Parts: sequence; C-alpha cells; structure tokens
Amino acid sequence: MTAFQTGTYNPNLGIGTFGDGAYGNLEATVAAIILNDEARSVVLDADPTFGSLVEPLLKLTRLMKAMEYETNAISGERIRLSNLQQTIGQEAHNAPSVFSFFRPGE
Repeated sequence: MTAFQTGTYNPNLGIGTFGDGAYGNLEATVAAIILNDEARSVVLDADPTFGSLVEPLLKLTRLMKAMEYETNAISGERIRLSNLQQTIGQEAHNAPSVFSFFRPGE
C-alpha cells in the first residue's frame, strides 16, 4: 500500500484524509487497512474461504493446542485426522497438487 509510504490515505468516502504526510504514519496505514473495500464488503464476509490467513489444517491443530488436547492416558489412543478433505478442505499428507491447499498462481 502507498499509505505507509506517503503517510496519507483518502478513502473517498466523504470522511476526509488520514495521516500527516510523514513516511510510516500509523494513522494512514491503519485507516487504509480498515477502510479497504475488501475489509468492508458484506459479500466477502459470507465466503468462508476468502481472507484466510492460515491453512485450514493449521487452524484445526491450533484449536486443539488451545484446548490443551491430550492423548487418552489409559489407552494412549490419539485422535485421528482422516477424511478431512470434505470437512475442512485440506488433509494432512494428501495434498491434491504440489501447491498443497493453495491454488497455483495465487
């Protein structure tokens, strides 16, 4: 974005300009991120695959870590992450192509 470099951002929403023109102005940078068309689009909010910062499998494993998942102390059985392609759209060690979960060209 140019807001960080120029130090100003005008979203053309009739609310004025953000920043003082100094390189790296935080006000202009944050305004550019928050007021971006993609950040405010209701249509994109309805698309669960748009804007993901992390792969679905990493989201799942991070959730398990946050919930402090542990193996069964008696049997030692662990959770099996199989057939996840239909559920979360990605499966460990079963990538559809060399690009893994991501589409080529993106």
